[in-house]
Amino acid sequence: YGELKWKYNPLNNSKSNDYTSTSLVGGIQAGIEYKLSNSLAFNLNTKALYHNYDAKLNPNNTATAVISHNTTTLIAVGMKYSF
Repeated sequence: YGELKWKYNPLNNSKSNDYTSTSLVGGIQAGIEYKLSNSLAFNLNTKALYHNYDAKLNPNNTATAVISHNTTTLIAVGMKYSF
């Protein structure tokens, strides 16, 4: 379960906005770790999250709009030191 909050008004001239959206979140993650020594390792992983965040916007009295965020992807590269 997750929550998305807009820090700023996504449409500067809109009259009414839904700044917060909640959704169930599911995802997958895969990665590799390559040991360089007993205490140092190189990491590479990727993550994909699936959700349904919708921000409902009313730019004026007659128009409506929705900004949807359906997926989030991440690729991370790093070093891990164990002590």
